[in-house]
Amino acid sequence: RKSTAIALMAKQASIEQDGTILEALSNAMFRVELENGHQLIAHISGKMRMHYIKILPGDKVMKVKTSVKKRSVDCKIIRRNGKLYVINKKNPRFKQRVDIPDNKRGEIALTYIFGIGRSNSIKILTKAGIDVNKKVKDWTEAEAGEIRAIIAAEHKTEGVLRSEIQLNIKRLMDIGCYRGLRHRKGLPVRGQRTKNNSRTRKGKRKTVAGKKKATK
Repeated sequence: RKSTAIALMAKQASIEQDGTILEALSNAMFRVELENGHQLIAHISGKMRMHYIKILPGDKVMKVKTSVKKRSVDCKIIRRNGKLYVINKKNPRFKQRVDIPDNKRGEIALTYIFGIGRSNSIKILTKAGIDVNKKVKDWTEAEAGEIRAIIAAEHKTEGVLRSEIQLNIKRLMDIGCYRGLRHRKGLPVRGQRTKNNSRTRKGKRKTVAGKKKATK
């Protein structure tokens, strides 16, 4: 079996280690043991369950990053671009591999989180009492905590939002409505023309070999 690449997101400087999945626990939980003997408890995300991604005991994990033991507790296994990652659920800033750039203004930096646009980022910063032009590196720990609390309480972001979108599309496809059929065929859903363009949905053009004319 090929090794499964798993990386643990940690805010502090960390050392990469290899490990092994020891056993499958209840509720899609898994016990992972690193080279140093430390064990992680992780569970599969809803998106992975939906796509029937299997993780079996004995699977090898590579380049697991861990710095402090408290950051290795209550982790979660997710799938990104064909690879598996272990992330820390209790650190929303780094959840789902989202890294907010420190050198940008808060109004722009928050838009790096899937599900938060310019208008929502302004509302969040205004509610937290933070200047929208203040850079992320200048935020205090209290201000960052306030922003995390507001996002967690009032906004669906990252994995939760992606799962909801995928489930909505799956529901349309299951009931067989027009929008669901268009999703299934990979065509525009909202009435756009398809005689030309609509390349976003169709993808790159596929060259079709021309038929030779029959000789008389």
